[in-house]
Amino acid sequence: MGNRINYDYIEDYINGMTQRGSIFSASSRRYLLTELHDEARKQGLPVTRPQVEAFLRWHIGVTKPKNILEIGTCVGYSAITMLDAADEDARLTTIECEEELLTRARENFEKSGLSHRISSFLGDSGEIMPLMSGEYDFIFMDAAKGQYLSLMKECLRMLKPGGVIVCDDVLFYGMIGGDRSLLNPRKITIVKRMKVFLEKMMTDEALETLLLPIGDGICISRKKI
Repeated sequence: MGNRINYDYIEDYINGMTQRGSIFSASSRRYLLTELHDEARKQGLPVTRPQVEAFLRWHIGVTKPKNILEIGTCVGYSAITMLDAADEDARLTTIECEEELLTRARENFEKSGLSHRISSFLGDSGEIMPLMSGEYDFIFMDAAKGQYLSLMKECLRMLKPGGVIVCDDVLFYGMIGGDRSLLNPRKITIVKRMKVFLEKMMTDEALETLLLPIGDGICISRKKI
């Protein structure tokens, strides 16, 4: 099992069909995105999975958010993806804690022609977000998995009523599901925190939340009006 959530042959089929679909092929930035994706994978860097990218593109295309917040920039792949799918007046703010990665991301923003619509910040999200005062109608969380729970309070503070937050990789290679054979002893603390996070998100009456086995698992929450 490739991602320990689905069978390899199912993952391969869905990914193949996804990458052939119009959501992917219609992008004028596909060549750049493919280049960035392949390079990141070779270097062992986390990069948005095809199914998650397709979901982001579809959702943003439908809801047309104007202000997007991303937590965890990496090399800029997901930020470029989201703005590529958004209307031309949409803007994105992104936070990254590693200087080398953010430098590369900013270079990629220039290559994509989207740098004028992106504000990027270097530092710990837990320290930066309490200082922010903006309102966002879409938030994409792809930071350190053990921090999801602690960052959510600030995310919900800045999320507009009716806004949506998508948290990536929440099933954590299948470790969240309860099969102890998949559990990495070095990741027990992260797994425990993620379980608490998911319990809170699913039961919070101020949210409408879905947990779906897309990619390595995504949690989608809508803040009630």
